Amino acid sequence: MVKNYVLEITLISAQGHKEPSSKLRRMQTYAFAWIDPSVKLRTCVDRVGGGNPTWNDKFLFKISSEFLSSQTCGVSVEIFAVGVLGDTLLGSVRFLLSNFLPPGSAFKAVKTPSFDAVQVRRRSGRFHRVLNIGATVLGGANVPAMNSSRHQ
Repeated sequence: MVKNYVLEITLISAQGHKEPSSKLRRMQTYAFAWIDPSVKLRTCVDRVGGGNPTWNDKFLFKISSEFLSSQTCGVSVEIFAVGVLGDTLLGSVRFLLSNFLPPGSAFKAVKTPSFDAVQVRRRSGRFHRVLNIGATVLGGANVPAMNSSRHQ
């Protein structure tokens, strides 16, 4: 029997973003998080943190027990810098939930979130930044607003 859950992801902060050489303005960053690329959720823009942004934005994703049982279930995140002529991708990361959530939590709600720092990759593939995240699995009945078809 397939059960529904809610995955709560918190994009807390990031460290190690290189500031632009021009000191005319401070770097402003935001991030997208998704499970399915057709439904990407965006953080607010951090306007004061520069190379070490803080968002503390929570995202809720409707997921199934089948999704949680997959060894490859994960969340993707891309971090962007706001630009005058267009935004620039600073880096991306995909973290597996099986490595992130406490052992044995795949088929039950977890009341306490797990926190971790994951390495962010540049476009070149090299690691150079850190993203601080939190995650927890909630029972679907605990979040009535998740009945919307907008979330997966």
